[in-house]
Amino acid sequence: MDFDVRSGKLVVSRTSPNDIGMRDLYVLVDDLEEQTLLNGQSLTLHLSPGQHTVKVTNRLFTTQAEFDLRERESVRFVASNRAVGGFFSFLFVLGGTGAYRVTLDPVPS
Repeated sequence: MDFDVRSGKLVVSRTSPNDIGMRDLYVLVDDLEEQTLLNGQSLTLHLSPGQHTVKVTNRLFTTQAEFDLRERESVRFVASNRAVGGFFSFLFVLGGTGAYRVTLDPVPS
């Protein structure tokens, strides 16, 4: 996608102190190429104004969010693999998967 001065910016970071730091996260925005997001990294994409969807997955769990981007606006999200506590963590261990989930939290402007 070519950069347009009117475009907006999407920033997805993996900087949450609650991230367990395991498994890569993969970010998909609309029909663009998938990007890998490692713990501590950020990803910045310039997008045309309008409605967009961002999806984050670790290949086991997936979450997504829709957002409306205006000209020259920045929209930010923090993605993470976050530990799950309580009874559900026991079920995850029994099922052979990690006791965590993928989160995608909007960052207020």
